[in-house]
Amino acid sequence: MAIYFGDLNFRIDLPRAAIEKAIKEKNFDSLMAKDELYSHGMRHAVLKSCQEGKLLFNPSYKYDQGTSNYDTTKRRAPAWTDRVLFS
Repeated sequence: MAIYFGDLNFRIDLPRAAIEKAIKEKNFDSLMAKDELYSHGMRHAVLKSCQEGKLLFNPSYKYDQGTSNYDTTKRRAPAWTDRVLFS
């Protein structure tokens, strides 16, 4: 078994407003459908055999420090960047 974890820096390929709407609705499946890890990254030879558990929580990138507000300064779109993959 191999386990990969870390800040993989993949984003969700949707406008920020659409991501925030899906988060409010807890519609994580629609976000996963546009998650770059699945649309691009899992085709990479190293990640091809990997799996990830179902994501049932809000994207964790990028909050204002000490708050639950998504980045209000640079307005970066929320994403799941801290990932744990296994094969």
